[in-house]
Amino acid sequence: MTTTHKSLQSFVLPFAFGAAVIRVIIDFIAKLGFENILVYRFSFLLCLVLEVVFIILITKKYKTENNNLLTIEDGLKIGLIIMLVIGSLYSIGSYIHDTYINPEYQKLVFEVSQKNSDSPQEYQFSDNPIGIFISIIRFILLGFIISLVTSNFLKSNNQ
Repeated sequence: MTTTHKSLQSFVLPFAFGAAVIRVIIDFIAKLGFENILVYRFSFLLCLVLEVVFIILITKKYKTENNNLLTIEDGLKIGLIIMLVIGSLYSIGSYIHDTYINPEYQKLVFEVSQKNSDSPQEYQFSDNPIGIFISIIRFILLGFIISLVTSNFLKSNNQ
């Protein structure tokens, strides 16, 4: 009997794009209701929890559909692919929002964060797209950590 090894990328990418769209929507909604900075910061915590749970669920689903086989390498790839896609769409979406849709948004965030500061600083606007790459790298590092822990727990017994 022949077993087929499910293509990792073709399995993960549709889920990753769906999660990325949800992440961008959550970020956009949080930026719309910015009267309270806690709402904006809570959105980051909510998304972190959702991303951790999502990576765990997709890793379990992959293992189930792959004849109950999962290597640490496959688990790492799953998390990295997911967070690369989420981080890319989120970072690009955030850059577009903060640069073109609502350029005053980051200034508002800065002013609110400086409100109770003992040493207030002056706001300096930067529309440098290098921030997109830095943000993507953060997502990738987070994905690496989450998937490393997840794949160690879920790896096949013979690994």
